Amino acid sequence: MIKQIKEVITIMAMIYATLIIKGLKKLSQVPAVIRGQVEEILKEVLECEQLPEELL
Repeated sequence: MIKQIKEVITIMAMIYATLIIKGLKKLSQVPAVIRGQVEEILKEVLECEQLPEELL
């Protein structure tokens, strides 16, 4: 059960990261519970240490 919850959270983080990259959401609009995970995904995908202001 816990494994399934973690998988769902990971999927949600990926969905939010995708929406941010497409310009449909900002990081500030992501629920606090997964914001850190979304930020890490974005940094990895965009190959940067700090996110550009327009994504925040």
